[in-house]
Amino acid sequence: MYAAMAYYFTYIVGNAQVIGAVVSLLTITGFFGMLGVSVLNRRFYKRNIMMSGLALQLAGFAALLISESTFYIGLTIYGV
Repeated sequence: MYAAMAYYFTYIVGNAQVIGAVVSLLTITGFFGMLGVSVLNRRFYKRNIMMSGLALQLAGFAALLISESTFYIGLTIYGV
Protein backbone atom coordinates (compact mmCIF):
# COMPACT_ATOMS: atom_id res chain seq x y z
CA MET A 1 0.00 0.00 0.00
CA TYR A 2 2.77 2.44 0.85
CA ALA A 3 4.53 1.85 -2.46
CA ALA A 4 1.32 2.73 -4.27
CA MET A 5 0.97 5.86 -2.13
CA ALA A 6 4.55 6.85 -2.90
CA TYR A 7 3.90 6.45 -6.61
CA TYR A 8 0.62 8.34 -6.42
CA PHE A 9 1.99 11.31 -4.51
CA THR A 10 5.19 11.47 -6.54
CA TYR A 11 3.77 11.21 -10.05
CA ILE A 12 0.06 12.06 -9.82
CA VAL A 13 -0.06 14.70 -7.09
CA GLY A 14 3.49 15.87 -7.76
CA ASN A 15 4.45 16.31 -4.12
CA ALA A 16 6.00 13.38 -2.29
CA GLN A 17 6.48 15.51 0.83
CA VAL A 18 2.87 15.00 1.94
CA ILE A 19 3.07 11.21 2.27
CA GLY A 20 3.96 11.47 5.96
CA ALA A 21 1.02 13.77 6.66
CA VAL A 22 -1.37 11.50 4.79
CA VAL A 23 -0.19 8.36 6.58
CA SER A 24 -0.49 10.18 9.91
CA LEU A 25 -3.99 11.35 9.02
CA LEU A 26 -5.04 7.83 8.06
CA THR A 27 -3.60 6.43 11.30
CA ILE A 28 -5.28 9.01 13.51
CA THR A 29 -8.68 8.72 11.85
CA GLY A 30 -8.43 4.94 11.93
CA PHE A 31 -7.69 5.06 15.66
CA PHE A 32 -10.78 7.17 16.36
CA GLY A 33 -12.79 4.92 14.10
CA MET A 34 -11.79 1.88 16.14
CA LEU A 35 -12.76 3.64 19.37
CA GLY A 36 -16.10 4.61 17.88
CA VAL A 37 -16.89 1.11 16.69
CA SER A 38 -16.41 -0.35 20.16
CA VAL A 39 -18.96 2.11 21.54
CA LEU A 40 -21.36 1.61 18.62
CA ASN A 41 -21.05 -2.16 18.90
CA ARG A 42 -22.80 -2.06 22.26
CA ARG A 43 -25.82 -0.19 20.87
CA PHE A 44 -26.32 -1.34 17.27
CA TYR A 45 -26.20 -4.53 15.25
CA LYS A 46 -22.90 -5.31 13.55
CA ARG A 47 -24.54 -5.37 10.15
CA ASN A 48 -25.77 -1.80 10.56
CA ILE A 49 -22.33 -0.66 11.69
CA MET A 50 -20.72 -2.32 8.67
CA MET A 51 -23.22 -0.75 6.27
CA SER A 52 -22.66 2.70 7.81
CA GLY A 53 -18.91 2.24 7.52
CA LEU A 54 -19.28 1.24 3.90
CA ALA A 55 -21.38 4.34 3.21
CA LEU A 56 -18.73 6.54 4.87
CA GLN A 57 -15.97 4.93 2.84
CA LEU A 58 -17.87 5.41 -0.40
CA ALA A 59 -18.51 9.07 0.47
CA GLY A 60 -14.83 9.56 1.24
CA PHE A 61 -13.76 7.84 -1.95
CA ALA A 62 -16.18 9.98 -3.96
CA ALA A 63 -14.73 13.12 -2.34
CA LEU A 64 -11.25 11.93 -3.34
CA LEU A 65 -12.36 11.65 -6.95
CA ILE A 66 -14.25 14.94 -7.18
CA SER A 67 -11.40 17.43 -7.01
CA GLU A 68 -8.16 18.35 -5.30
CA SER A 69 -9.90 20.78 -2.96
CA THR A 70 -11.85 17.95 -1.34
CA PHE A 71 -8.88 15.57 -1.29
CA TYR A 72 -8.00 15.83 2.42
CA ILE A 73 -11.64 15.84 3.47
CA GLY A 74 -12.22 12.71 1.43
CA LEU A 75 -9.08 11.13 2.80
CA THR A 76 -10.24 11.79 6.35
CA ILE A 77 -13.68 10.31 5.70
CA TYR A 78 -12.19 7.36 3.84
CA GLY A 79 -9.79 6.68 6.73
CA VAL A 80 -12.56 6.45 9.27
